[in-house]
Amino acid sequence: DDSQALLLAQELVAWQRLSANRQELARALYVLGSSLARVGATEEASAVLDECIDMTDSPRSGRFDTLGCSARERLSAVRANHGRMAEALDLLATAVDGYRVMAEADLPFYGAHLARSLHNQAMVRYATGQVSEALAALDEAIDVYHFLLNGGDRSVASGFGRSLAARKELAAEAGLPSDD
Repeated sequence: DDSQALLLAQELVAWQRLSANRQELARALYVLGSSLARVGATEEASAVLDECIDMTDSPRSGRFDTLGCSARERLSAVRANHGRMAEALDLLATAVDGYRVMAEADLPFYGAHLARSLHNQAMVRYATGQVSEALAALDEAIDVYHFLLNGGDRSVASGFGRSLAARKELAAEAGLPSDD
């Protein structure tokens, strides 16, 4: 139940605010922000996710980590759902950049994150009429998913299929070949 999850997430944040562990507080904020977004409390979700991003961007946490990138992705969905597409694209661009840096160091570990973020970026780009940019992002996501599948990571098959289907649909709507 989403309301039960929200209550637990609120309690977790309250508890973590009492501790000195900023990383655990940032994780709790991400969970709370995600729970708030699921129940439609988008203004609260935005504030909580912004706080999470601020914590993950602090000098003590380094430039990029998966939590900061994931928070940006979640916040971009909130912003896109409210028609704030430029903000959503900015958030996704930073998430994609972060995942690219991490994937350069360990593609098998971070590749699925990168591909998912690219797919999400493509969907927002398409919604704003940036068809060629959307297709390019989907092509890159598909390449990453394909690499991971060839490496034996079957857990990415659904993301791979989703990106392939989206690319085919976007190309057809734009009157372009689907590049099957």
